[in-house]
Amino acid sequence: MRPSSIRTFAHASHRGIALLSALVCLVILSAVVMTLSQTVIYRIREGENHQLQLQADALVESALVRARLQRSRDPSWSGETWTPQVPGQPELKAVVQLQLEQNPATLRVTCIVSSGIRSSVQMERSMPWPLSPASKGAVP
Repeated sequence: MRPSSIRTFAHASHRGIALLSALVCLVILSAVVMTLSQTVIYRIREGENHQLQLQADALVESALVRARLQRSRDPSWSGETWTPQVPGQPELKAVVQLQLEQNPATLRVTCIVSSGIRSSVQMERSMPWPLSPASKGAVP
């Protein structure tokens, strides 16, 4: 072998090692970026779900107030399905079902809040309820 061919072989070998090292670094960096992206997406979805849970909780509380008001206006009121509009969030859909059960006298509130097709939250709450507004002297 001539000395010049030995030098070109050595350079080619170094270039091959450099290329392999660059590919390994690229794979590692790609994995890190992918992991970070998945973490960010997870956190965003977690935040959206938390927002929906807070909205559902607020709507359940509002439904309890609404039930008291409806019952004080109409003693024969036994429930309704309510679809409130959430100001500033037209994509948010909510359905609140109020149902007054007789035995035992209980108000059951079911709220389903959804945001598009990805996520929805369902919350249910029950509370004892007098059969008439006059019982025990006041509406709950």
